[in-house]
Amino acid sequence: MSKNTIELPNLKEIEKDLFKQLQIYFRVILSHILEELDVWLMENRDFKRFEYRERQSCTLETLFGPLTFKRRKYKDRQTGRRVALLDQVLKFKGSNSLSPLITDMAVDWAVRGRSYRDARDRITELLDHQAISHESIRQKVLGVKKIDHSTREGHPKKVKALFLEVDGINPSLQGMAQKTHEVKVGMVHEGWEKRHPKSKNYQLVNKSFYISLGDGEEFWEAFSRELYAQYDINEETPIIINGDGASWIRAGVDTFPMRFITMTVSI
Repeated sequence: MSKNTIELPNLKEIEKDLFKQLQIYFRVILSHILEELDVWLMENRDFKRFEYRERQSCTLETLFGPLTFKRRKYKDRQTGRRVALLDQVLKFKGSNSLSPLITDMAVDWAVRGRSYRDARDRITELLDHQAISHESIRQKVLGVKKIDHSTREGHPKKVKALFLEVDGINPSLQGMAQKTHEVKVGMVHEGWEKRHPKSKNYQLVNKSFYISLGDGEEFWEAFSRELYAQYDINEETPIIINGDGASWIRAGVDTFPMRFITMTVSI
């Protein structure tokens, strides 16, 4: 009596197939996160400065493979240029480019490895297709400018007060059995000022963003570190935190050992 034989894939094949499936899954998650952040930026932008024009498709090479999503573009009334706020806030260079993470990996592998071609081949092996040429990697290596963090941290800016707008975004993943983690967004600014001396309209002063996928404790630890690096904060610096009253947002009050710290709740 002959036995039926079952041919199973080996562990290498199982691991490779599972990695491909995870890439597809996380590509969907990343796409939804980016589109939800784009909506948040639209609703919280400087309406007087940025005039909404259109939604455009954007394609990036990411760690999870080619990613196509839509984000909004605006006319900057101050400069007359068309801009995508999502590109500016997340610090990437628009469509048809490598994600910052893949770019950093390519540059690091080129510098530490044998050659630009070797870095290209390693990126190709990781993504299962050629996403960048060895010449493009060479250009990126030549264009890298190291940031002197000691200069930034050695001369933090003095301010009269800091205003923190904190919110959580929950991207809706249609067709997925489970939703992704909440995206935590922190915006800091130094107050308001008139657009020009005779203007009746005001704008936020030196607005910047911080975004995290971690829990509340991780968010505040990293966000506060960024703030201390950028600003000369002491116990006399007034800090005003505005949010929806979620427990992780309220925890920000205990993050800064300030004498003047206020939590305001948005309704």
